[in-house]
This record gives sequence, C-alpha cells and structure tokens, in this order.
Amino acid sequence: MTEKEEINWATIIHISALFGMFVPPGVGGLYFFGPLLCWLIKRNKSAFVDQHGKTAVNFQLTVLMVIAVGSVIIKTLNINPKFFMLFMVAIGVINFFIVISAVFSSLKKNPPKYPPHIKFIPDRG
Repeated sequence: MTEKEEINWATIIHISALFGMFVPPGVGGLYFFGPLLCWLIKRNKSAFVDQHGKTAVNFQLTVLMVIAVGSVIIKTLNINPKFFMLFMVAIGVINFFIVISAVFSSLKKNPPKYPPHIKFIPDRG
C-alpha cells in the first residue's frame, strides 16, 4: 500500500464514524460500524491503517458504551426525555470534533489522537 493510500484509508476510517450521526436516535450510537468495516477490510495491508482503525473502533465503542450507560441512567432515574435528547446531541457534537481532529492527524501521517478510551481491541505485540 502506498503512503497516499494509507493516508486515504486512515482518513476514511475516521470520517466513516460520522455516518453514525445520521442513524435515527432510536437505533443511535452506531458510530463504530463504519470504522470497524473499513478497518476489517484494510487492517492487514498497513500498520498505519491498522493503528488508526483500532484506535477509531475502540474510541467509537467507548462512545457507544457511554450512550448506553447514560441512557440507562436517564431512563432509570425517570429524567425528562428532553434531557436524553440533549445528552445525545452533546455526545454527537463532542464526537464530531474529536473525529475531525483524528482526520487531521491521519492527513499529517501522525498517530491517531483520541481522548482516553477503552481498548476493546488490544494492540498486537
């Protein structure tokens, strides 16, 4: 894989997380699906793409977990549904800016930059 292809695929992996924003709220939190699919297709072709893919998938699965736990807490405490929508919008906006930051990292051929997250998929080694 050429350096240009590596950069393109790493960028696609990050951008694909944003498609989860267009899933109806009832389904919600499918930010991880795009990065997972792209990573599975190209993970063995480049260590750079593998690193960006794992990091993106791990972060987006962490976001999904935050959404799930937050939803259960909001539902259990019988909090106003408007707060749930505000919670979902806040998660989406925060995730958007974090993903855009990761896109710029991939375009500069730097390691992915995400806040601390759970490593569901561990590094090889």
